[in-house]
Amino acid sequence: VSSWYLAGPATSAANVVVTFAGSCDNVGAYAISLTGAHQTSPLDAATGGLTATANSASKSITVVAANSWVIDTVLQSGIDLGPFSPDANQPSRVNTTLGGVANIFASTKGPVTAGATSMGWSGATSTPNWAHSLASYAPAVTTGSKGSGRSLYRVG
Repeated sequence: VSSWYLAGPATSAANVVVTFAGSCDNVGAYAISLTGAHQTSPLDAATGGLTATANSASKSITVVAANSWVIDTVLQSGIDLGPFSPDANQPSRVNTTLGGVANIFASTKGPVTAGATSMGWSGATSTPNWAHSLASYAPAVTTGSKGSGRSLYRVG
């Protein structure tokens, strides 16, 4: 599982293109747009890991900036291809089967307070293998007549 971001992108509509050096099987990709993210260093924190032979995947991340959004990506492989559900308060954004041999999931959670927060998926009836990646994205710092504040809004 690999997560990428683009700092300070153009505000117009654009394509996300994924290119590999060689041939690949069962590849999945998705894009999530955040408005109000920090434009020069949006990545607040990141973590990931593997869970072998468990019927669910859960991972915790320590968010540094309050009002950040957390995006999780899960790759599940094995004989159990779902259905799978995200934990409460983390809407599913991606839930796709890759060639009948794996699933890719993604969800969002936010805005979240600074500190530890967890995200997870469940629903396996067997014990597949999971790779789980979480990244939090910091809000832009804004200054207005009421003083300094932070805001970050998820678009899609």
